[in-house]
Amino acid sequence: MNFSDILQDYKPYKGIVENLNNTPVSVAGIVETAHSQLIYALSRENKSGALVVCYSDMEARKLFGDMEIYSENVLYFPAKEYVFYNIETSGHQNEHTRISVIQKLASGGNYIVVTSLDAVLQYTLDKKTLLDMSVEFEVGRRFDLVALTEQLIVMGYSREDSVEGAGQFALRGGILDIFPPDSQNPYRIEFFDDETDSIREFDTYTQRSLDKVDTAYIAPVCEAVITDKKRDEIIEKIEKRIRSAKCKKTDESVFIETSQADIESFKEFRYFPSIDKYVSFIYDKIPSVLDYFSDNDLVFIIDPKRICERGRTFEWEKGEQITELKEKRILASNKEQFYRDYSETVGDMSKKKLISLDTLSHSNTDFKYKHLETFITKTTVSFHGKIEYLYEDLRIRLLFYVPRADAVKTLQGRLWIRGYGQGLFLLTQKTTV
Repeated sequence: MNFSDILQDYKPYKGIVENLNNTPVSVAGIVETAHSQLIYALSRENKSGALVVCYSDMEARKLFGDMEIYSENVLYFPAKEYVFYNIETSGHQNEHTRISVIQKLASGGNYIVVTSLDAVLQYTLDKKTLLDMSVEFEVGRRFDLVALTEQLIVMGYSREDSVEGAGQFALRGGILDIFPPDSQNPYRIEFFDDETDSIREFDTYTQRSLDKVDTAYIAPVCEAVITDKKRDEIIEKIEKRIRSAKCKKTDESVFIETSQADIESFKEFRYFPSIDKYVSFIYDKIPSVLDYFSDNDLVFIIDPKRICERGRTFEWEKGEQITELKEKRILASNKEQFYRDYSETVGDMSKKKLISLDTLSHSNTDFKYKHLETFITKTTVSFHGKIEYLYEDLRIRLLFYVPRADAVKTLQGRLWIRGYGQGLFLLTQKTTV
């Protein structure tokens, strides 16, 4: 029996399924431990992918752990911190994880992506650029190694003497070592002249080759891919702002100095820490992970009231941050967009098959519901690994739901239990026979 089959005869669940083409749908009475079961069941029912939006990254990580019990096609899409100063950051792990997720989404397949509202409102690599800029290696395919090297640099890879981490590549003669962000191990690609001769994974510590593979798909390593043409356009726009700043009566020396330094960074390095300052120059419209889902895919909103509160708080917080940076002359005074608009995002999510899950009752939120359903779910106490306590609890509950023979005619008790951390989850159903 599949986990999703347990809900087939439950009337509220059937009500959701029947209204998947009449969304948004609000579902109340869903306790936290039941979220993963319902999300998996409905995704399987709809035969589609799903985007699950939580209030925070912490809640998203927790739900992601629950979802892994049900399916291997579950991904976690973390939020990231924008950098507006040219300072060394702690690393690009979050960015690499995000790119790994969108690469899987772009390649097809029904994935369930668990994320936070913050991550949905932040920019990521747009789908067209991801597909256009990615490189697929396969034995027998020919490459111009000079042009290939230039493309890898545009994709955000740094050229090193030897590959030790994600986002690096090394080219020695006819051997290319490269470590894409979605791979456990880097690839060693050997060329015979300009033809791909072999592809192997290798160990970064020993530098020894491992398993041989047929293909290697290499995606960009950053979420803001800047081609030569795009770089020239950005530099031209920055120079225009510098000329405008010089004409102002206020002291714009800090902005002018910072902008000139950024121009030099674009020319010399292409990518640098404070690239987020120019996201509106890179993208006309802020791309989001939401763009990787079709109108037939499901969007789950966990605790919609808190989501709506977070949306307004997010816009206020980021607005205050941008205002402060403008006052310090780190950013230009021009009106520009750094994040996805929350109201617009609500509209975009509502165009898909949106289902909100609420613990208590149906909340009055920014989502305009077309159908309401209420579940009856309950969590049990922890049994601390004692199977005898579980047995006794089930015996008592069965006696409670079916206490005597005449009750069987009017009440049918259905129970399902699964492991949940140190505790258990119990789903009860009451239906009239």
